[in-house]
Formats: sequence, C-alpha cells, structure tokens
Amino acid sequence: MPRRLENDRWLFGTTIALCLIGVVMILSASAVTAEQQYHHSYYFLARQAAWLLLAAPLVETILGTIFVVVGR
Repeated sequence: MPRRLENDRWLFGTTIALCLIGVVMILSASAVTAEQQYHHSYYFLARQAAWLLLAAPLVETILGTIFVVVGR
C-alpha cells in the first residue's frame, strides 16, 4: 500500500514559505544599497528570484531521481 504524502506537502509548503520570506528579507535589507549602486532598488530581489526560479526545477529533478533510486 503506498504511503500518504501529507508530510511531504507540509515540508514542501514550509520550504516555499522560507524561500519567499528570504526574498522579502533580501529586498528589505538591500533596497537602498541596490538603488545607490545599480540605480534600481529591486536589483538584488530580481537576482534572488531568478536563481530561485532556476533552482526549483533542478531540485525537483534531483529529488525525483533520488526517490526512484532509493525506491528500488
């Protein structure tokens, strides 16, 4: 009988929430510096969001591979 994925959903939701909180913290901590150095207050926010969006599919692929290998 396959196990339920309830704990995995909580873990995934918590991870996404922490990533979003981190993005907001980066914005609040670096908006003034970004405006002074790059003349765009969302510079560091855009960089963090881009890396977050690039990493999400990679993490999903790696975890899917690990679960397939371990599940054998």
